[in-house]
Amino acid sequence: MNARQPQTDGVRPWGGDSIGWWDGDTLVVETTGYNPEQSVRGGGPNTKTRNGSRASAPDRVHYAFRVEDPDNLG
Repeated sequence: MNARQPQTDGVRPWGGDSIGWWDGDTLVVETTGYNPEQSVRGGGPNTKTRNGSRASAPDRVHYAFRVEDPDNLG
């Protein structure tokens, strides 16, 4: 949490490299460095995903998900 971990060995994890931090009461998780053989919603190797979760009521969680891919703007 709250730290960036550089990839120095040239190996990309299948599910990417996830880093998490708190933004107020929201847990934010950003993932980059997906394995080139994995497609995230049609994205390429520079895909970045970001999701956030926070309690919106005692029995509910609000979840938001965003995909960014600078190589696939279409």
